Amino acid sequence: MVDMQDFEFAPATIIVTPGARVAFRNLDDQVHTATSATVGFDTGNIGPDQSGTIVAPSAPGEYAFYCVHHAAIGEGGTYEGMVGTLAIEDLGADPAAKPTPEPTPLELIGLATALAIFLPSRWRLAKRRR
Repeated sequence: MVDMQDFEFAPATIIVTPGARVAFRNLDDQVHTATSATVGFDTGNIGPDQSGTIVAPSAPGEYAFYCVHHAAIGEGGTYEGMVGTLAIEDLGADPAAKPTPEPTPLELIGLATALAIFLPSRWRLAKRRR
């Protein structure tokens, strides 16, 4: 949930997965929107004590959004005022990005020791049951 309060988005940066639903809640006494200038999402007007929802874009990346009533294009060509960023992270796209750590030599020694203790005791139990 993103709050619209004191003419700011809180949090100002939202991190979600592609296609996630993002809810915006207006806690001010003014109408607000959450509108993207680049990918076309728009909550439309959200009145005081109301909520609106958008669906995050499917492409990973960062998308700026703003309130059409309380932001303006500044000198650098970017929006200023009531602005935020929607960051889309595809967490499952590249398993190589999160490699499984290799076991350390100490972990391997611990595994070998555990097997050396466990397996013979299991073998003895199985032998006794016959």
